[in-house]
Amino acid sequence: LKSQSGLAMVEFALSLTFFCIIVFGIVEFSRAMFGWNTAAEATRLATRLAAVCDMTDTQQAIIRNRVKVFVQSSGQIAIPTGSDWLQFTYQGHCDPTDFSVSKDPCLVHTYLKNLSLNLAIPLFHLQIPLPSYHDREMREAMRSMYYGEVNSICQ
Repeated sequence: LKSQSGLAMVEFALSLTFFCIIVFGIVEFSRAMFGWNTAAEATRLATRLAAVCDMTDTQQAIIRNRVKVFVQSSGQIAIPTGSDWLQFTYQGHCDPTDFSVSKDPCLVHTYLKNLSLNLAIPLFHLQIPLPSYHDREMREAMRSMYYGEVNSICQ
């Protein structure tokens, strides 16, 4: 039995290493799913804000900034420089002064793309590109200024 005196310690070290790798993999997969969910929720937020607020370039910059803060709060998603990572398109009848029923409703399409997910694997700096996200919602008859008061959601 003297030849097996350190066998339990070696088995424990091998088992612990394997167990730690499995746990770390589960944690990283969970973080990746959180990042994907954050990007999808950011797209929904941008669409909702674009559906409620004015369709001006200034308002879109405010929405882009709010979405950027939301995405960066996850701490693991990298946003590229520039403004093409979040795009808005309006489709249909989008004149806010004409409430004719015969016209097609105004739809807001929001596209979130070119984001990447930073993984925290030791000794490696991995960035996985996230898929493009898009959302569509019918535009509402609200504005950034409503009866002389600023709509708080559009600030």
